[in-house]
Amino acid sequence: MTAHIVFRALDAERPATLSKKVVTGILRESLGYDGLIVSDDLEMRAIADHWPTGLAAVEAIRAGCDVLLICATVALLDEARDALASEAERDESFAARLRDAAQRVRAVRATLWCEPLDDDALDAALADPEAAALRDELSSL
Repeated sequence: MTAHIVFRALDAERPATLSKKVVTGILRESLGYDGLIVSDDLEMRAIADHWPTGLAAVEAIRAGCDVLLICATVALLDEARDALASEAERDESFAARLRDAAQRVRAVRATLWCEPLDDDALDAALADPEAAALRDELSSL
């Protein structure tokens, strides 16, 4: 998981989550890490106070993150998804980076013992009254 701290000696302009120098340059290239890279929550102030969520999402993927956390606000999740889709439509190299990230996620999922829910099972799980109560509780925080 990346951190939103600025390592001035490595990249004086961007926090690690948004820094290609840190995520791709150091973690992937210098250290040879080929696993899944997850961002910290893009709603945290170190990011949110300086970058709109959509732009932060694009920059985090560009930096080398594979999974982006947006933990509290559905509208910001939608903003990030829309920004990622728009950038992928505009820039084929970005679309390729998204495909690479998706492949890493699929590789991790393949190692898990559980099967993903089919659409009917997912709909049933989301319709469960306990799930609805939990959604309501979390959305009121």
